Amino acid sequence: TLQWSSRTAGAFDPRVADLVDLWQTRRKGALPDSAAIRAALPANVRRPRIEEGAFGKGYALDRMLEKVRGEAMIDFGGQVVVRGAIPVSIADPADRHRPVATFTLRDGSVSTSSGSEKTFEAGGRRFSHIIDPRTGEALPPRGSVSVIADDALTADILSTALYVMGEDEGLRWADGNGVAAIFITPTHHVRLSARARERAREIELLDRNFTLKE
Repeated sequence: TLQWSSRTAGAFDPRVADLVDLWQTRRKGALPDSAAIRAALPANVRRPRIEEGAFGKGYALDRMLEKVRGEAMIDFGGQVVVRGAIPVSIADPADRHRPVATFTLRDGSVSTSSGSEKTFEAGGRRFSHIIDPRTGEALPPRGSVSVIADDALTADILSTALYVMGEDEGLRWADGNGVAAIFITPTHHVRLSARARERAREIELLDRNFTLKE
């Protein structure tokens, strides 16, 4: 997985366990000072520990699909992998039980990263559980990113990396690297990379509050 750290210029880096502990994102959350954040950056830790949250689900889905024959869909909640052609949906980042868009997924996986699922407040600001490995900062909630890829591991890694990049940078990177990405913004816009318009060309919006934006 470390190859993706180089390819995404550090937007994905599995060596962030020290930062996760520092921000306490698996518990109630905390607001560390800037010196502590710098010290916990992967480049500054002598033996950085691996945090599997940004790739473990995808790895497990790929291994599970290897055990299944014929058409199949395995759903881990937030990520699915499909063999065959099966309709799938993407949820409202603010309410994962309410679908916003649907399309047919063919022989691949779709992974969604959202900062709205697990949040905490500290210092008068709201943070998500997703950390930018480049700065060490926990990111604010800002919609969601879904990535469609041939395998679940790649989809899982890149949905996290593109969320870290943000909407504009993420779409530029996705278009420059042939990645199928779907951004759902806090302003209820649904934005697709060029590759996503091919892989999800029959996408249908299910919620009138959301609009497709070029």
